[in-house]
Amino acid sequence: MNNPLASSGITMISQHYTVVRDGAEVVLSPMQFRMLEMIATSEIGMTPEALFDRLYAGMDTPLHGRRSIHIQRVNANHKLEPLRVRITSNRRHGGPGSVYRVIAA
Repeated sequence: MNNPLASSGITMISQHYTVVRDGAEVVLSPMQFRMLEMIATSEIGMTPEALFDRLYAGMDTPLHGRRSIHIQRVNANHKLEPLRVRITSNRRHGGPGSVYRVIAA
């Protein structure tokens, strides 16, 4: 996997869904890890709709795109906080026209 976050000292270990920075380690759920990976490797970010379509492709799910992505993002951000890594949105709650990006402070 190409890791654009490596320049910020962040290592992503896909076999264990783990993100490491400065010796601190965070384990994400498989879905949260895939979401972080997709957004981080996207050159311009991802819309909630595109992210939902890629994350849940082929799954029979009653989930609704924007809301489920928002919940996954909030939960991932809570876990990533000690690493100073955050999935951000240019709009509140991933509303219409929003784009997600990964920020490493």
